[in-house]
Amino acid sequence: MKFISLPILLLSAFLAAIPAAWSASPAFDQRKVMVENARLSDAEEMLQQWLGSHPEDQEARFLLARVFAWQDKHSEAQREYKLLLEKEPDNGEYLEGRALLPLTTPSRPKTQIP
Repeated sequence: MKFISLPILLLSAFLAAIPAAWSASPAFDQRKVMVENARLSDAEEMLQQWLGSHPEDQEARFLLARVFAWQDKHSEAQREYKLLLEKEPDNGEYLEGRALLPLTTPSRPKTQIP
C-alpha cells in the first residue's frame, strides 16, 4: 500500500491543477479518475479516449505517460515521452520522466514451484 500512495498523491496533485476545460468536458470526467479510488487503469482509459479526440493535448499525454509508468508499463510510457519530446525536446519534466524509466523492461525468470 505504501508503494501506491506516492503515485496517488502525485496524480491527485496533477488533477487539482488540470485546466477548467477538462473538468467541464464530458470526455474527461474527473470523478472517474480521482485518486482516492486508486484506479489508474480507469485514468489510463479516460486519458486515451481524451487523446483520441485531442491528440495535441500535451498535458494529457504527459499524465498518460506517468500513469503508464506508475503501472510499470514502461514501453507505453516511453512511447508517450517520445511523442512529447518530439514537440518539446527541451522540456525538463518530459526529459526527467523519460530518464526515470528503465531502459528495458526486465524479464521475470521462470521458476518452477516444487
